[in-house]
Amino acid sequence: MNSSTPPTPIPPEDSTNRNSRGEAKSPIAAALEWAVAACIAVSLIWPLGMMAASSLLMAFGLWCFLSGRWKWQPTDKPSAIMNATFAAYAAGSAAVIWLHGEAPENYEQYLPVLGAGLLAVGLRVAAPRPSLIGSAFAAAAILAAAACIAQVATAGEMHRARFFLVSTTFGTMGALYAIICMAMMGWTAAAESGSQRAVLAAGAACGVIVALLSGSKGAWLPLAVIGPPAFLCATRKHSWRRKTAWLAVPAVIAGAMALLPNSPVIPRIKEALHEGDPCRLAYWHVSAKLFREHPWTGVPRDDLRQQLDSAAL
Repeated sequence: MNSSTPPTPIPPEDSTNRNSRGEAKSPIAAALEWAVAACIAVSLIWPLGMMAASSLLMAFGLWCFLSGRWKWQPTDKPSAIMNATFAAYAAGSAAVIWLHGEAPENYEQYLPVLGAGLLAVGLRVAAPRPSLIGSAFAAAAILAAAACIAQVATAGEMHRARFFLVSTTFGTMGALYAIICMAMMGWTAAAESGSQRAVLAAGAACGVIVALLSGSKGAWLPLAVIGPPAFLCATRKHSWRRKTAWLAVPAVIAGAMALLPNSPVIPRIKEALHEGDPCRLAYWHVSAKLFREHPWTGVPRDDLRQQLDSAAL
């Protein structure tokens, strides 16, 4: 070949066909990645969304384990330790239930925990792109925030937003999604471009909206405690002047949500300032009392429920 002939250009690699380790994805792994992201994206307004995402990864992990596509590597050790801890927790809790002679359906809540190992195998083999998963969390928060605003604004009276879940759980999930989006903004693999950082920022803001409109004081607590470190992680490359400017964003969001028609923000704050939270305080007293009396085996579920109901009344 003539040395003056220009070399044939090599087309750039399509990152959408590669996993988080830069390896080419199989068609099954590619489809799984998008299916998991789709489930996460609706998980705030469809409670089974996160369960569906986890179940897909567990099923894929089981298939990889049985087919030999997963092989033990030294890097799996931290995951194995964490999964063994989950398994010990589930087995110990089931033993306590058996000791108290409770109904068989109470065992069901611990069965998914035993699948954590398969979930880890599925995640390691599929290695979904952090940018896609982060965008899915942001999409879930954005979708839920839009639904919350519409629900509260059209309620006709003070209303705490919720979708299938009780307000406290729904708000806590919104706060968690906000913190995840903020943390992933500081993660290079999840925020590879300006547009992805913008999506994560929008997800964080909308997660705050969900937590505020749920009216759950329990949901506001993680935002107050874990939110600042997550915010510092998201803005670690910015100057302190720019960090200070960014702090105006949650303040504006809180003000707008407080002024929204039928918003629960101000009434819930007034209630906390005037009355405190006597039910939650009573629950803490009962829990501390029962722990002192039965530190190792606890008490049957029905006894606990009866004492909590009595404390609340």
